[in-house]
Amino acid sequence: MNYKLREALFLFSFILLGLVMFAVTKSILVWAFLAVAMMGIIMVGNPKVLLLIYWIYLNVYPLAKEVVPSIITQWSDEAFIVMMLGILAMRYIRFREVPPGCRTMTRVLWFLIGLVFISAILTGGVNFYLVMYYSHYFRCFLVFYFALIVLPRENYRFYYKMLIVGAFIHIILNAGWYVGANPLPNPKLGGPDFARGGVEGCNYVAYFTVGVLGVLFGLIVFGSGRKKLAAAALFGIMLIQLYFTFTIHAYFIFAAAMAALMIITRNYRALIAGAVLLTMLYTGFSAIQAQQSEVGKMVSSKNLEKRWERFMQGTKLESYRRSIVELPRDAKYFWLVGAGPGKAGSVIGRETRQPIAEKYYNWMRKAVSGQRISLGGSITTGIVTALLTIWSEMGPIGFVLYWWLWGYALYRIYNQYSRNMYCDPYQNALALGFVAYAVTMFGIFALAPLLHVAFLTNAFWLWAAILWVPGLSCSGKPAKNTAPHYA
Repeated sequence: MNYKLREALFLFSFILLGLVMFAVTKSILVWAFLAVAMMGIIMVGNPKVLLLIYWIYLNVYPLAKEVVPSIITQWSDEAFIVMMLGILAMRYIRFREVPPGCRTMTRVLWFLIGLVFISAILTGGVNFYLVMYYSHYFRCFLVFYFALIVLPRENYRFYYKMLIVGAFIHIILNAGWYVGANPLPNPKLGGPDFARGGVEGCNYVAYFTVGVLGVLFGLIVFGSGRKKLAAAALFGIMLIQLYFTFTIHAYFIFAAAMAALMIITRNYRALIAGAVLLTMLYTGFSAIQAQQSEVGKMVSSKNLEKRWERFMQGTKLESYRRSIVELPRDAKYFWLVGAGPGKAGSVIGRETRQPIAEKYYNWMRKAVSGQRISLGGSITTGIVTALLTIWSEMGPIGFVLYWWLWGYALYRIYNQYSRNMYCDPYQNALALGFVAYAVTMFGIFALAPLLHVAFLTNAFWLWAAILWVPGLSCSGKPAKNTAPHYA
């Protein structure tokens, strides 16, 4: 069948679906979705522009919700999803394009999607919340496949600039709030958590900044001349940004990520010098600041020891124990499909007060209502994490498969870097930054329930898609897809 005929049939089917939906829901939003999808189809030839728009959107959406009428922002996430699905469908109809280098990964993902659907059937959860569940925990894979198919394998400087643009959005907003020149709303202005940038919290800015610092470190290592000098200057600016997020655990994650990058690039002298410098800075800062401000108290050795003790003997490790040992007894099909999507540790299960969520995760919210869990935040004592979210609702099979997808992305990118498959300095810098960001996110997933945060997860998979296929080989010819083992 001629691709133009297939395209016409697809458009006719899409419009027919819109008519049926309109007849059922009587909502003008259906036509808005159709219009957005048509825009996406029109933008088939401008994938980089679309990805740049989406990336900027991710960086400002939470703040935009507070200043833009809700009728505009309420369905914006869904609009982008429809747009991406429309483009992917059109690309497949026209060119029979499939994602390169991820055949086994795609099979695993489809199996996992089916497993979640079967779990919903068995646990009585086939409803609107199932759609929300897929949106929260699987949307990042759609972004990955979309970027993997539509982005060209060239001009990695553009992708580097995308990350820097995202970082500077937060820097400009935070600097404006700090000097009193930013009129946009910020409920936490005046406190240590003011540096939220365009997203929900200062900790999100901190995690992303660690990844950007990894990229800049890579450009310092692999760049030359002005590139190296510019990267060093930006590195200093990003360090200031990281500091003003006052996210103490992110400081330690940053130190661990930078140590890993120095080992990877064999900069052992820099590693030793950095360790000595950080020790001196921390000792001096904590001694001077410990009695002067709340931030100083948070980084004092006394408070860090207290938080470590709470972590080792407190609610978080107890929550892991209860979720692994006791929770399976309350879910009939747990060892096959988990407790069911939206039934336990996910944000959906907790917000809708499902019985298992109430028993294992919401009890702490009730117990400490109106109280501070610990000085400087609750990441050491909070009882819900991303790991427990997937474990509790997908079961052991889903848990292994879901985190295999994330682990394989890190493995593939690092493997290609270590085999010298990235020859452009921007490629190498982006690869090191991805490693730093992955180290950050895996650490956070073990400590906090942030897997549903689109800004963090979509950044991870968009980053992975940019580096998935090396692009130009060292000879200047298109690189073959020589991905290890699982291509």
